Amino acid sequence: MKNIVFVGFMGSGKTTLSKVLYKELVKENPDIRLIDTDAYIEEKLSRKISDIFAKEGEAFFRVIETETLKEIADMEGTVIVSCGGGIVERKENLSILKSIGTVVFANTPIDILWERVGNDPLRPLSKDKDAFFLLYNKRLGLYTEVADVIIDTGNDSVEKCVETVRRSL
Repeated sequence: MKNIVFVGFMGSGKTTLSKVLYKELVKENPDIRLIDTDAYIEEKLSRKISDIFAKEGEAFFRVIETETLKEIADMEGTVIVSCGGGIVERKENLSILKSIGTVVFANTPIDILWERVGNDPLRPLSKDKDAFFLLYNKRLGLYTEVADVIIDTGNDSVEKCVETVRRSL
C-alpha cells in the first residue's frame, strides 16, 4: 500500500480526513501508522506550536518541520501523514513530500476556511483576515504543484473525499 500525505491550508480538513482514512485502512493493514506533523513536533519538543511560534518564530518552526518530514520519509512501513498548512513554504519540502507517497491536496474555498478557523487563538497565523487571505493565496499554487490528487473539502462530504483518495491509491 502506498503512503498518503495530506496537504492544504489550515482548516481544510486534513486531520479529519487522515483519521477517517486511517480507521478504514487499518482494518486491511494493521501496521499502518497515522502521523500528524504538528502533533509529532509538539511531542518531540514537548511544546505547543503556538509557543514555538511565539518564542522562536516561524523560521525556526519551519526548520523543525523539514527535519520532521525527513524523519517520516525514512520510516519503514505504511503511513498516513497529515501535514501542517505551511509545510509547502520551504521548496525543499515539496520533493520530500513527493518521496513519502501520494500527496493529496485538501482544497477548500478561502471563505469557508476563514469561517472554520478565523481568529482561532490556537492557530498563530489566523488572527488577521487580510494576512490570512494573503497567506492562502501565497500557498495555493504550492499545494497544487505538489499534489497528485486534489479533493474538494469545502463542498464534498468527508466520506466522498475519503472515497476519492482510496480510488487514487
